[in-house]
Formats: sequence, structure tokens, C-alpha cells
Amino acid sequence: MSVAESVTAPAPTTEPRFAVAQLDEIPPTPCPCGQARRAFKEPWNTLASVHLTDIHVDSKLHYHKKMTEIYIVLEGEGTWRSTARSSPSSP
Repeated sequence: MSVAESVTAPAPTTEPRFAVAQLDEIPPTPCPCGQARRAFKEPWNTLASVHLTDIHVDSKLHYHKKMTEIYIVLEGEGTWRSTARSSPSSP
């Protein structure tokens, strides 16, 4: 059997391959950073989520074992801290 014969293409799906969220309509949830509006945090989604987070002055230093967070600063100034370093941030 050739390689081409052993590979099966995925079955076509009628399910949508996208999701839409309106972050300002999602109720905020308390988190170590402050308050987060979490989009796409559903059992069916194991790939990615988007959070609109209001970072509070008294936010807690924390980390995730299985997640990488990417932050985009929209307004204000602050300092990101990790165990290894600190870095100033602003829009």
C-alpha cells in the first residue's frame, strides 16, 4: 500500500469553523489579576481563549502550568513581573 492510499482525508463538516464573542457583553469574573471577561472558555474549545482583563493595583503574582498568556495593554501603565524579571508596559 502506498502512503497516498493509507492517508484518509477528514470528513467534511457542517459545523461552523469560527466563533464570535462580544467581550463587553460577557460578565466579569474575579481572577488573581482583577476582573476578566473570558470568551471562548467552553468545554468544546481546548485551543484558545480571549480575556479582556481589568488589572487591579493589588493583583496577585501567579503562573499557569499549561497556559501561555499574551497581554495587549490598551490603556494605563504598569510593570509585568515574573520570577526572573520585571518589564514596564504601556499601550
